[in-house]
Amino acid sequence: MAQQNVANQSGAATSSRVKRSGKPSQRQSDINENTIATENQKLQARIKQLEKERIKLQQAQVLTDKTNQDLRDRYAEEYRRGHNGRELSDIESEDDDATGTSLDFSSAIHSKGIVSSPPRKLRRKSAPRLVMSSPPPAAATQIPHIDFRSIRTSRMMEDKHGSPSPSLDASELFRTDSPMPVTSPQHHEQQADNLSDTQSNSKTQHGGGKHACSPSVTEGPSKAKKARVAEVVAGAKGVNQRDYDGKVRDILHKVCKRWERHIYTVNGYPDDETQRQWLQELWDEACEEASETYELTAGMKTMIKRRSARVRGAMKTDIKSLVVATYGFVTSNKKATVEQNKKKYVMLATRGAFTCKEPKTWRYRFENKILLMAIIEHFFGHRKAPGIIWEDDFDPIKPETLALIVTIIEHCIEEWADGSYKAQNLNDATQSSRYLAHMSDIKAWCKEDERVTTNIRKLWVAKGRRVFIHLMHADIKPKQESTGYVDDDEKERLRTDLEGWTGETDSEAEDDDDEGGELEPEQNAAGGDTDQA
Repeated sequence: MAQQNVANQSGAATSSRVKRSGKPSQRQSDINENTIATENQKLQARIKQLEKERIKLQQAQVLTDKTNQDLRDRYAEEYRRGHNGRELSDIESEDDDATGTSLDFSSAIHSKGIVSSPPRKLRRKSAPRLVMSSPPPAAATQIPHIDFRSIRTSRMMEDKHGSPSPSLDASELFRTDSPMPVTSPQHHEQQADNLSDTQSNSKTQHGGGKHACSPSVTEGPSKAKKARVAEVVAGAKGVNQRDYDGKVRDILHKVCKRWERHIYTVNGYPDDETQRQWLQELWDEACEEASETYELTAGMKTMIKRRSARVRGAMKTDIKSLVVATYGFVTSNKKATVEQNKKKYVMLATRGAFTCKEPKTWRYRFENKILLMAIIEHFFGHRKAPGIIWEDDFDPIKPETLALIVTIIEHCIEEWADGSYKAQNLNDATQSSRYLAHMSDIKAWCKEDERVTTNIRKLWVAKGRRVFIHLMHADIKPKQESTGYVDDDEKERLRTDLEGWTGETDSEAEDDDDEGGELEPEQNAAGGDTDQA
């Protein structure tokens, strides 16, 4: 009984312990949950790490494949050059045929029937897959050998002695007289000794190592002279020539003047690309003449390009009054005068009649007297006129110069389109298209008879120089006080005399009736209008 009681008590204790172990405490539950959460976090972190490693492996595989492909292509190229153009794929195709010829049905079928496949080639197990065949007996193209060790040795000698290595050019590096065997260390040492002997002999011949340097593959390109930034006068903005001093100012003056000459004789309305080209060429030329190198700044470019508008504006100032005097436009508020001006404008603007000697019939193109008057007034009117300072560029008058004159004349006529004078600005876009149209017509005119048209353009220059001589004699002051005889009225009479020339002689008067009385301003005086411009 006692033993049974003890057994019952022990069984009850065990069952109570089992029951208590089946219901953990709250603290133990929290510990278990934290442990599980920590394990999950570790697993997630491990998964992310494995994913990153997988991506890195993929990237490394791609790089490896690319590298292998590059190496294969390079080896195939070297093999082709060393085996008279024979492709490496030909060797590989032979190996492929040896293993899988029986499965290549399409290559064995031809238009004339079925051709039996070649027998399978046997290959030893130890033999490599890539079989290098010997070159054919014909003369093989020899691979040039580059001795990079000699280059490295020459650089070391150059650094040691402080002078460039002599006679190390491409002709010595690329030798094709005989294929070079695999060099040994003793062979390289012998080459280095020979190179040292050659350098010492060269130094002895040229006087202590000071010898002329020959071009070498190891030498870099020579450095160009760095452009300096021009200094601006204190308080100036650098937008005018007077804002600079010294050589920079002289260079700017030359470039501006040569820019004006280009506008007169090369292109009256250059596009943006042409302007950029002119700027660089003219600036480099002027700097070279001054033996200086300065930076061409944005302000300088703007300053130079402003000369284009200055040239065309000066031409308009000289030609505007000639248009009124030649074509007979009258300034008046009377309706009849306004209508008369409109009729003149329509007649002159139609088919470029204003350039003709006979505007009504469009005859004698580019022989209207206003062309000669404009040339004399603007190009030979004073000592610093373009035709005087650039004499060679205006003998004869170039088609580009004539096209610019005609374009400005047409613009001045357009100011009378409404019958009364209305000033208009010179618009580059509009004027450029007109300039190109006139240039085309002038070239066609010159092409019709080059000899005659050239003589006409030369005669304009001769007459312009003659008037210039007259004007210069008028400016000479004698020792005795005198008022002179060439005053403004005399200059006007000179222009009138020039209008009467035909170009065939120096003094023959033209028949003014050929141009029609409608263009003569004198008839307006008979009509009663006294307010002529």
